[in-house]
Parts: sequence; C-alpha cells; structure tokens
Amino acid sequence: MIVDSYGSTHLGNIRSNNEDSFLMDESLRLFCVADGIGSLAYGEVASRSAVHLLKNAAIGADTLKMPLNFREVMLSVNESIMEIGEVVSPLEGIGTTLIAFQLFDNNANFVHSGDSRAYYFSGLTSKQISTDQTIATQKKENGIPESEITSIDHHTLRSCMGLEPMFDPIYFSHSVEAKSCIILCSDGASNYVTQEEMHQIYQSGDPCQKIIEKIISLSLERGGSDNITAVCVKF
Repeated sequence: MIVDSYGSTHLGNIRSNNEDSFLMDESLRLFCVADGIGSLAYGEVASRSAVHLLKNAAIGADTLKMPLNFREVMLSVNESIMEIGEVVSPLEGIGTTLIAFQLFDNNANFVHSGDSRAYYFSGLTSKQISTDQTIATQKKENGIPESEITSIDHHTLRSCMGLEPMFDPIYFSHSVEAKSCIILCSDGASNYVTQEEMHQIYQSGDPCQKIIEKIISLSLERGGSDNITAVCVKF
C-alpha cells in the first residue's frame, strides 16, 4: 500500500548540533520522527536511542501477522532511554519527543509523545491527526483564552520519552486511503510551515522527496531557528 516515502533532517540556520532523528523502513512499514529535548543535555542521544530501540523492537516482532504492540514497546523503549540517561546525564536525565506509526492493513497505528506532529492529507482533506502535548494545549482544553496563553506554554511539554514523570504517550489509529499522504515532522518544520501550506505542497503531486525538500527549504527561508526534520509517506 505504500507507494512512496522519503525523510530528511537539517541542522537549521542557528543550531550547532542536530538533536532530531527519524526512521523510515518500508519493509517494517514503520516511520518515526523524534526531537531531543533542547533544554536538556544529550538530546541527540535521546532521539537516536528512541528511533534505534523502536526499530529493533519492530524487527523482533512478527509484524506481518499482527500490528506492533506500541503500548508494550513504548514502556520498554522509555525504560531503556531512562537507563541511558542515568549514565550520560545522571542529574537531569535525557528526553525526546516521538511521533511514529506503523501501517497494518489500511490503518496507520500511532504512538505520540510531545509536540512533534502528524498530518494527514487526501484530496481536499487536510488535518493534523496528532495533538500537541503542551501546556498551551492543556490550557485551551480547559477553556483558557488564547490571549492568556504564552509562547512558553506552547513550547513546554506535558509528555516526552525518557523522563518518567512526563511519560504519558497517546495511542491512536487513522485509516488511510489510496492517493493519501502522512507527513511527520518536528516543530522545527511545523513552527514555520503551516498545515495549509503542507496541504498545498502535497496537492502539487510531487514525489515525497520533493515535498520534504520544499518543507525544509521554507523552514530555512523563514528563520530555521531549530533543527528541521520531516518524513512523508504516500499510499
């Protein structure tokens, strides 16, 4: 069902270290973006570990007969990241966002922790299918007006991988149709390129590589203050 896929990451215009990681494996039907927590040390270790551990778990499972058990896998991945953090950064630990899905039949099964995003595009349909796990989102859900929500609220996470008190992932599924597309990205892309613009890029009919190149290019042109990572999968 997967007809095309492509992913890329860019350092950005300001950062000296890329703390983003991504995974694309069509044989496992598994795709992921992870963004190391910038306020903590070793963000690149956290994100790379998350991607590596997730892939290894999928390799060890019989995902041809049944979907990957994300709930079980994420408990193990989170525990392993915590153990790594105890070694490399014993005082603070390490952390990373994670947005991942595995395709099984006509369903994309997701796990999500943090503010990296997933978008679904199909014809005229355009929607963000992940929910940012931030203080800003929590305040909106509680009826607090946008005027009282700060920039810090938008960038303060309520969930991430690697820090036990903040480990609260969301699991969900989304059906996919022929000629549809899923884009995963870190906030280095979503902060600069809107959902509507990504939809327009998708509607151009370009292959996944061109779509990702356009998203990264726009992010750089508009500031590129963070690492930029995006993965595109067409069905």
